[in-house]
Amino acid sequence: MKALQYISLTLLFYALFSCEKLEERKVKSTIIKGQVQTYGTNEAVKGAPVTVILWKEFDKLNEGFEEIEAVQTDPEGYYTIQQDLRTDERYYLSVDDYSYKLYIQSSWLSPTYSRRAQVPVGGVQTINLKPVAYGYVNFHFVSLNPQPDDIFGYSLGGGAAEKFYGGVDVFRVWDFGANLQHNAYFQLQRNGEWKNWNITVETIPFDTIPMLIEF
Repeated sequence: MKALQYISLTLLFYALFSCEKLEERKVKSTIIKGQVQTYGTNEAVKGAPVTVILWKEFDKLNEGFEEIEAVQTDPEGYYTIQQDLRTDERYYLSVDDYSYKLYIQSSWLSPTYSRRAQVPVGGVQTINLKPVAYGYVNFHFVSLNPQPDDIFGYSLGGGAAEKFYGGVDVFRVWDFGANLQHNAYFQLQRNGEWKNWNITVETIPFDTIPMLIEF
């Protein structure tokens, strides 16, 4: 009986030891490094720090993610994250810039997008992140020959719309997010008749362009 108990305890100990070893083998030290670059030009986003976030997927069906670590880039746009990651879990990278609003992350960098930046587990992984730079437009709306019953309006999509009554001479600054090329729509009611027209606006990354709209 004692021999059987000894064998059983030995087997139990061996099983527990094997499970522990298996769990240890699932955990790998991982270094993730790279540079945040502008989309399309591959130039480093320098100066203003950018937050790079490492996420762990905990619910694939409902696309649930848990933030593991967030770091900021250095003055040259480089970042480094070092974590012990598990081989039986999935990890992804994204970028955020709430403080400076220099850019918006590309759709493929979103944790909920199918082509998101997945992180291989183990070793040194180099992943460069390429967001799209913000471009701003400083609109100047001017009515050259205003009439008392004029109604002028513009629409830029995404809820960016406004109407003016009578004479107009105002400035409005808008960004188009990741859309560096965008359509702007205008309408003018004068003497009971409506006039509609639109233009294509091309912004410059990290810059503001002036645009005069006269009617």
